[in-house]
Amino acid sequence: AREAARAGEALPARYFQLYRVWFAFGFPAFFAVMGILWLMLMRPVLWWE
Repeated sequence: AREAARAGEALPARYFQLYRVWFAFGFPAFFAVMGILWLMLMRPVLWWE
């Protein structure tokens, strides 16, 4: 991106392809982390504790 900006050119198609992949994988990753946090905070009380 810096090279394209420095040269005054448009970004290559590969940039947009990788951006779409990054964006698509970002949503499941975000919800996975939110799920992990929820499990850590809402852990049920175990009977042997």
